[in-house]
Amino acid sequence: MADAKIQFYYNLSMLLNSGAPILRAISAAAQGLRGKYRRVASQMAEEVRQGQMLSDSMERHGKCFDPFDIEMIRTGEETGQLPEMLAELSRWHEFRRQNRRTIGAGMNLPIFILHTAALAIPVVSHPRFWQGGRELMAYLLGVVGVLLFFYIPTAAILGILFLTPRRGPLRRVLDVLVMGIPVIGSAVANLSISRYSKVFAMTYGAGIPIVRASRQAANACGNWLMYKRFSGATQKAQAGENMSEGFARSLDYEFRETWKVGEESGELDRSAERLGKLYAQRAEFKFQMIAQWTPRIVYALICIYMVYKIFEGYSQIYGNVFRLLE
Repeated sequence: MADAKIQFYYNLSMLLNSGAPILRAISAAAQGLRGKYRRVASQMAEEVRQGQMLSDSMERHGKCFDPFDIEMIRTGEETGQLPEMLAELSRWHEFRRQNRRTIGAGMNLPIFILHTAALAIPVVSHPRFWQGGRELMAYLLGVVGVLLFFYIPTAAILGILFLTPRRGPLRRVLDVLVMGIPVIGSAVANLSISRYSKVFAMTYGAGIPIVRASRQAANACGNWLMYKRFSGATQKAQAGENMSEGFARSLDYEFRETWKVGEESGELDRSAERLGKLYAQRAEFKFQMIAQWTPRIVYALICIYMVYKIFEGYSQIYGNVFRLLE
């Protein structure tokens, strides 16, 4: 799905930049897609033909498009920077895909070791499993038990990520929990700051009033807890005060001070643009750290479990020996 979004956004951006009308650009970009996304893009072209805005059409197909994507497209339509927003979305989804691939590649060897360990660990407890009967069944149950030790938490995390609604109370709880995870929470925070800063820079720089620009930027940050941290800036802007005074103190000091300098110098849009790039780089670095350390954590868990099972097996063996000697 991510590949389809990247292709669709990129092609649509290129077509619009070349001067193609929006309707023709959507229809042409849809031809490069397959399956579900091609059907959705074709339906969107028809809805735009009937007079809908592209962002409204995307919102009608909310299962295919993230709220962040819709907000970015709506901002691009309002500011006349739709091609730029589409190009930014293409780069954003490519960035996410590269992070997933990096983490996935790092997990290949740990997954192999996990399954090898699952076959080896129960041998200690059931060394006569090849004789069949009850020992074989106990061995198989031991293999399943080792795998479930890792599969159940993984399935729970993936279920929360992909089955919970993208908005609403459950998503808010998930956002808060994610922010509390070491390194991952910091990476998500950096991404949210980058999103906020980029959207604000593009909207405010295009002439959108500061209150509206700050509200749209907060809506695009992608995390409910971060949204709350940014929301005070909108209230300050509505009161005619500096936005920097409304940012939560839990946000980075560097971010708040750089924003304040932009307000004082009259170059807030440029300061926001620089912050967007800076925090995107920091988020990328954090995700690279996650890719490096996730396999190591898995190794550690496997080793701990193996040591536990080995000691358990030896305790049973020597316990039987001691009973025989008695």
